Amino acid sequence: MSFLLYSATAAVLLWLAHRYVTPLSRATAAILFLLPFCFVGKALLTGGVYAPVDLPYLTEPLREMRGPLGVPEWHNGILSDLYSQMIPWRKAVQYALGHREWPLWNPFILSGSLLAASAQPAAYSPFTLLACLLPIADSLTFTAAIHFFIAALGAFLFARDLGCRPSSALFASAGFMFSTPIAFFVLWAIGGSWVFLPFVLLGVRRCVHERAIVLLATALTVLLLAGHPETALHAVFIGGIYFIFEWLHVGRASARPILHALAAGVIALLLSAIYILPILESAPQSGDYQFRKEIWSHQPHGARGLQSVARIITDLFPFTSGQRWNLPGVRDVPLDSAAVGSIVLALAIYALVRSRRTETWFFAGLAVFGVAARSAWSPLANLLQRIPLFNMTITER
Repeated sequence: MSFLLYSATAAVLLWLAHRYVTPLSRATAAILFLLPFCFVGKALLTGGVYAPVDLPYLTEPLREMRGPLGVPEWHNGILSDLYSQMIPWRKAVQYALGHREWPLWNPFILSGSLLAASAQPAAYSPFTLLACLLPIADSLTFTAAIHFFIAALGAFLFARDLGCRPSSALFASAGFMFSTPIAFFVLWAIGGSWVFLPFVLLGVRRCVHERAIVLLATALTVLLLAGHPETALHAVFIGGIYFIFEWLHVGRASARPILHALAAGVIALLLSAIYILPILESAPQSGDYQFRKEIWSHQPHGARGLQSVARIITDLFPFTSGQRWNLPGVRDVPLDSAAVGSIVLALAIYALVRSRRTETWFFAGLAVFGVAARSAWSPLANLLQRIPLFNMTITER
């Protein structure tokens, strides 16, 4: 069932991309369709589950059911948030929709809790709504597959718009889809938000060069509905930096692209208001908001000593992630990483050596900025903390 829904959804997205963004050959469309199978192919084709549904059976009340149900040995305990938060949220959304109710209230937590206003259930995302057509286990496989596909498709379209050959653009799509932030967080709302970054950048580029706002407005809308406002802020910030670069790079300082970009943002906010407004109402009443506002925002968040260096090393050399460190003041580093792998890194360095395009150097600088932010380098972390809203976000993610 997850394979059929994935196939139908991917086919529609490929048709829309071919019709309204960039023409796609049949071979290219087939490769983009199949790229997610590198991760979820077995689950899609065999009716398996691409999610840690084994972990709930580690503790009571399900522990005694491991044997009778034939639950296999668990293999990745750090995915605990998925089975304790994301999967129950998905069920709560499906339960509400199945009872012809708005997904406003989660009756399964104590005496009840907010659902849509909790943000991360992504209750109004079109891809969540599609997933809710399936049983919960199958819906998780579909979510992972379609997130991988969106990441690959967006990166391909953006690379093609930059002038890359189809073969190079396909490599870019695979590199982005296989990167650690996507591959690890694909079932979290944070990963489901990052997959739309290439579409945001593509929309920004089209907005400047072709003065078209539909693509940018659509990209911003699905980004906002994806369920992670913090990541949406980061993606919009990156998109803003890229807009300034493209606007200055075209050599005509017209105000029209700015007006078009603002119009796209307003349209996105209006279309996603049903999602945003309840969050704005409920968030200030939460303990987490009060902690971040009164305590977190006033604390320094830069990494100390060699901690930043260790984080950068794990980004450049993924095999060092999760290892015990013997550097002074460093024993462990966060498991999340910005790593893309040695092949992508080597080709990126080669592009810097060979290319003379201004855009290449811009994206190189953006990559350095991203790695520095991820490493919580103190000067940059302290600078970002002075920006409104960034003082309440976990920027190193």
